[in-house]
This record gives sequence, C-alpha cells and structure tokens, in this order.
Amino acid sequence: MTARSSSRLRLRQFSRNEEDRASIPHTRYALLLALVTAAVADVGILFVLWPHALAVDFSVFWQAARDLHPYAFSRSPFGNPPTALLFLKPLELLPLWPAFALWDAASLGCFLWLGRRLYGTRAVVLGVVSPAIVMALAAGQISLLVGSLVFAAFLAEPLFCGVLLGIATCLKPQMVFLAPLLFVFAREIRPLAAFCATCAGLSLIATAVFGPSIWSDWLQGMQNLLVVAEHRHALSLTISPMTYGLPFGLLSAGLAVLGLYQCRKLPNEHRAAAVVAASLFAAPYALLYDLAPLAFFAVLPSCVHRTGKASAQLSPTQVRSVHSASRPCGRACERSTKRRVPTGRRYPVRRPLDCAGCGSPRRDRRRFSSIRAIYPAPA
Repeated sequence: MTARSSSRLRLRQFSRNEEDRASIPHTRYALLLALVTAAVADVGILFVLWPHALAVDFSVFWQAARDLHPYAFSRSPFGNPPTALLFLKPLELLPLWPAFALWDAASLGCFLWLGRRLYGTRAVVLGVVSPAIVMALAAGQISLLVGSLVFAAFLAEPLFCGVLLGIATCLKPQMVFLAPLLFVFAREIRPLAAFCATCAGLSLIATAVFGPSIWSDWLQGMQNLLVVAEHRHALSLTISPMTYGLPFGLLSAGLAVLGLYQCRKLPNEHRAAAVVAASLFAAPYALLYDLAPLAFFAVLPSCVHRTGKASAQLSPTQVRSVHSASRPCGRACERSTKRRVPTGRRYPVRRPLDCAGCGSPRRDRRRFSSIRAIYPAPA
C-alpha cells in the first residue's frame, strides 16, 4: 500500500467517524421520542382504552384449570389447546390474586432474564416499555411465557431447541406454529424431530388425562371464542391479516413463509424473531400482546453503533455472530472461539480457533502468524 492510498484511507475513516459523531445526538433524540411515545401509549391503553384489563385473561386460565369442562360456552371462553391445560392445572392450588401475582412475577422474570441473554441488557432496558409487554403483563397473558420459551430455545442446543419450541406451540400455537418450516429450510433434522416428538407426546398425554373428547370440545370452544370476539368487536383490533379476508390471509401466509426462508441462515437472535413474526403474520387470530417477544428485537438496531461495530453491552450470542461473519458457513462456533498461544510476551496472544461448522481458518490468522514471527515462543 502506497503512502498516497494510506493517507486517503485515513481521511476517509476520519470523515466517517465525524459523520458518526454528528449523528449521535439525533439518534438519542429519536430514541428519547420513541420511549416517551411508548410510555404515553402504555398509560393510554391501561387507563383509557382498557381500564379493566387487570387479570382479565389470567382469570380465564385460572377458571379453566378448575373447571371440569373448560371449553363450555361462557362469556370469557378459553381458547388454548388441551395441551396447555397440562401446564395450567397447578393454578387451581392458589386463590386468584396470589396466583396472578406469582404468574406475572415468574413470567416477567424469565422473559427479561432470557431476553437479556439473547439480545443484551440495553435491548431489554429499552424494550421493556413496549405496549405489547405492558398489556400482556396487565392482562396476565401467556405470551410472556411463550416468549421466554422461544428465547430459551434459540439459546439451547439443537435438540432442546426443538423441545422448547414444541412446548411453546402446545401452549399457544399461533405464536410459533411455523417453527418447523425454519428447520426444514435450514436442513436441521434434530430440532425438527424433537419438535414433532414433543408435540405428539404432549398431545397423547393430554388425550390420556382428559379423554379423547377434549379435542372436539376444543374445536367447539374455538367457535365460541370467535362469536364472543365478534360480539365485543375484538376482531377489529387483531394484528393478523387473515381476519380482514381470505385473500389477505393467503397473501400474508405466503409472505411469512418466504420471509422465514430468507432468515434460515441468520444468527439465532434474528431467527427467534423471524419465527414469531412469521407465525403471527400467518395466524388466523392474534392480538397486540402477542407481539411481546418482538419488542427486544425491535430496539436492537439502536444498540449497535452506526459503524457496524457491536456495542460492549451486546449479548454473547451477538458477539459470537459478529465473529462468525467472516466464515464461509455463516455459523457461530458453539465452543470457545479463542485459545491462548505462547509467544514469549508477558501476556499471551489469544488466537482464534478454526470454525467448527466448516473447518475454515479465520481471515486474521495471517496477522497472528506475523505476531508469532516477531515474538517467537520460548524454546
């Protein structure tokens, strides 16, 4: 590299840094405006549009866990599948309000902890004021628990990923029912098999516990749910295009499948959001609080500098995905990506290992080789 090209490169880098410094105040003002808007929306939803939202959905879960016929016709119908009753049955051991407090505390704690591990601390701090999370927390919805399972699934090994997503599907199918397509597109057999085995096993257990007639009762209960939702004008508040007509529903389903195919090789934090977004986009019925698992991903761009360098507060999953960008396979190593190499210096250099996915060396190996030539290892 000549001196002229080197000076040009330095000048270009300096101008880029100046642009980034100039854009920081504007980014902060936009972020502050978004946070204020979210807080105002939360207050408006809870005190103006939905003043009686406290435990309105949790009371349905609590009553369904105590009833012998949970899908009977009522003003507050229970629409979750029979497999969800297996996990809701312990609610009958507590009164309504202590059970609601324990439910919200456990759901929010798991949601924030697993979201922090997947998306980072800054994303959790910024996304927790989302109206979707606040509505789910106030109503006692199961969306936060399903979101926790999705976060845990994409933090776990492939086999446990399929198991956790299968449990999430058995709790609330419309939020993650397209997860098997992601595994098919990515050609990942182990999580696909674990997902199918988990759904089939929980279905058999529910049939053995509640009887085969529980499935026909569930289908009748879904019709009851649609009638009550139409009577309350709740269908006009859905986020699913399917409720606005069959052509819109078919178009949205096709776009959801196409988007899921495009996300098949992305890092896990992106794939977790893609599964939820595609499933809700193609679902026949979904409400605003079902968007809660997407809140942390929505604020993720504000947690990365404009230069493309990861922030110091990003999660290990994101840092691992940044390190894996130079690998041909595009995958992040599940094991440690660095090892100590003796060089004769006071502090040994950390040298990256080869990729576990494709076996290719890192592009910066030549730099470490030159360091070893300058500082040879002691004999």
